[in-house]
Amino acid sequence: MVSIHHETLDVWPYALRRFLRRVIQAYCDTAPSLRSPLCLLRLIDQHRSLLPLSMFPTPLHYGLVLAKVTDHLLQFFGSME
Repeated sequence: MVSIHHETLDVWPYALRRFLRRVIQAYCDTAPSLRSPLCLLRLIDQHRSLLPLSMFPTPLHYGLVLAKVTDHLLQFFGSME
């Protein structure tokens, strides 16, 4: 079980980076008049398959990471508008 936990610690940060790149790219490719917090939430939901639950040590960790990333993205892009 320790080796599985160790493997997940090595994998999920890369998946998170890919997820963030895709969400940010999709948001930036959206016409400025269509950008909104709701648009950002939809993009996060659309790209969530890039973050499989199995890559994280626990479901709680997955949920916390997704919540924090969502909060940070909303704050960052909300401050730009």
